[in-house]
Amino acid sequence: EGKTWKKIVDRVELKSGENCLHLCGLLSDGNVHSHIDHLFALIAGAKKFQIKKVRLHLLLDGRDVSPLSALDYIEKLEKFLSTLNDVNFDCKVASGGGRTFVTMDRYESDWSIVERGYNAHVLGEARAFSSIKNAIEAYRAENSFYDQDLPAFVISENNKPVGTVEENDSFILFNFRGDRAIEISRALTEEHFHGFERKRFPKIHYAGIMQYDGDLKIPENFLVSPPTIENTMTELLSAQKIKQFACSETQKFGHVTYFWNGNRSEKFNSKFEHYVEIPSDRISFSQRPWMKSAEIADLTIEQMKNKSFQIGRINFANGDMVGHTGDFAASIVAIGATDLALGRIMEAAKVTNTVLLVTADHGNADEMFEMNKKNNQVEYDKLGHPKPKTSHTLSPVPFAIYNEEALGFSVEFKTDLPHAGLANIASTVLELAGFHAPAFYEPSLIQFNATKPKEEVKLTSLLEKSLQQIALPTLHYAEEVSKAAIAVGFTWSTLKEVFRDIELEVLELKHEIEQEPINLVKLADETGDVLFSVANFIGFLKLTRNDCSQLDVDFMARHAIEKFVNRFCEMEKICMERGMPLTENAAKNMPVAGWMELWKEAKKRRYR
Repeated sequence: EGKTWKKIVDRVELKSGENCLHLCGLLSDGNVHSHIDHLFALIAGAKKFQIKKVRLHLLLDGRDVSPLSALDYIEKLEKFLSTLNDVNFDCKVASGGGRTFVTMDRYESDWSIVERGYNAHVLGEARAFSSIKNAIEAYRAENSFYDQDLPAFVISENNKPVGTVEENDSFILFNFRGDRAIEISRALTEEHFHGFERKRFPKIHYAGIMQYDGDLKIPENFLVSPPTIENTMTELLSAQKIKQFACSETQKFGHVTYFWNGNRSEKFNSKFEHYVEIPSDRISFSQRPWMKSAEIADLTIEQMKNKSFQIGRINFANGDMVGHTGDFAASIVAIGATDLALGRIMEAAKVTNTVLLVTADHGNADEMFEMNKKNNQVEYDKLGHPKPKTSHTLSPVPFAIYNEEALGFSVEFKTDLPHAGLANIASTVLELAGFHAPAFYEPSLIQFNATKPKEEVKLTSLLEKSLQQIALPTLHYAEEVSKAAIAVGFTWSTLKEVFRDIELEVLELKHEIEQEPINLVKLADETGDVLFSVANFIGFLKLTRNDCSQLDVDFMARHAIEKFVNRFCEMEKICMERGMPLTENAAKNMPVAGWMELWKEAKKRRYR
């Protein structure tokens, strides 16, 4: 019913048969990149609009579905077409190939994959067969190919391809997931294109079923408006100037950047987002099952030791990519390599006081063979070989927190979240990092252990809710008490009064220090009063001023401390440059004026 459908399809040239409508995409019901029912709906819609000629360019799955299931989907397609094809409607398969070898590359890992697809779909250049069924059966007989690895093919009649793409044709890509749809979209539409040399570039009316990249507007025309994904964790953290790190190899780089950030290819704030892509090997993953796990671990450990980020994310591709090959022996190596790399990062986490969270988006290498659903036994083919499973599994994935000790307090998993899943992890990360997760996020998986058992805390005052926050980090706890006090009128009503409170508490602390002898109990009490008055001030600002709503008192304090440490380090560096390295004795003997001069110089410089 949309405008784009009518723009692409409701054309006189298509209804007269002068031009052709091409439909391209993954033929399966895996529902990860596409769905066969969408293809059927598009074909039926084309006939409804009285289009004469439709050509299908079908990519075979065997990855999100069983590895040798292509003929099942071909059979469904042929039955469907038999109900529609007539003298006024001609729909047939024109080209295709396996998804890992033809058309569906991602993250510009290997443009030759897209080039093979372009040549087959557009130019009709590939090995010719009389039908898609013949192509699949011939390739399987020759090399025991799984569906995903089948070479490109074209369907030919009278020694001519039945469906090359010509000037002024219409073309719809019915894959809805973005990562493997962007490159072929660019090849079919960009005037100035550098992925590979196109022998011919027909000007066509092109649309995707979705817009695959909203930042880069790829493609310009799309049938279904994509969802707008806002307030992702990266966006919120970037607004708070939190340094973030993302790393993976090419095959999963988009999973820690593009997908992670809500189908966004650009950064929110490049000053605080550091992304590193490690190029994947351009060879079957079963032949390099260790992939780039070592390199990812190397770089991550380096960044951890340099303290270059506060929140990071990495992705090891081994279990998924090698699992998809169906190669059992290679998958064992893949998991071993991942285990080794993760173990190294765990050791580094202890050294650097890093809290490590480990999880997965789905299973794959945990089930390497097809299982009979009735008896849960491995299924075998006619030759007695176990049938490999190349698709994702449905097992629940683990979620682990490692090196909790670095937090300075203990946490435990909640037991009242029966439907907890990946969506709950964002809140968990934010809480562990000392932030309050937005209310519209799914709840955190963890709770902080209180210093006293709950049954020992008697809650009778108007501020009882704030007492329930006792397990929060100290400054956050102070902020919660302040918030509750403001809500019931137990505190100052103007910013001037709140700020004056800080000044009074500092004066009282100064008075206590001047006493002879110093009463340590009173001194500690007055110091705590100063800290609470500051937290109270920040809480008041957040509640009364929109431009201060994102202030985080704990982060501010940590940031200030880090700033001073870095400035001290810069002062030492200045001494080194002047040929006067700071020894302990030299530092003790330096006059105050010398320190002040160094301080001013360090302040002028850029420091982390």
